[in-house]
Amino acid sequence: MAPYLDAINSLFLLAAVVASGRDVLLLYRCKSLSGVGLSSLLLLAAWPAWDALYYWGLGQPLSFCLGLVLLVLRVAWLGLAWRYRPGVAR
Repeated sequence: MAPYLDAINSLFLLAAVVASGRDVLLLYRCKSLSGVGLSSLLLLAAWPAWDALYYWGLGQPLSFCLGLVLLVLRVAWLGLAWRYRPGVAR
């Protein structure tokens, strides 16, 4: 596989990592969750797990590493979403 494809894909993943990191930080600061559906949460959390496996199989190391970072951020966001879900006393 062409190395430039890994580099291009990594740029998109880097943007997703930055956006997800911002989401984690905002949720941590606000400690409030509203307007988010469970189905989209689960899909967006599972997707990076598949991507990491897929990129590994394609031999794309940059995409693989950024996929793992994205997976960790999505899991962190899910943990915070669970902690700050509506109706839970803090």
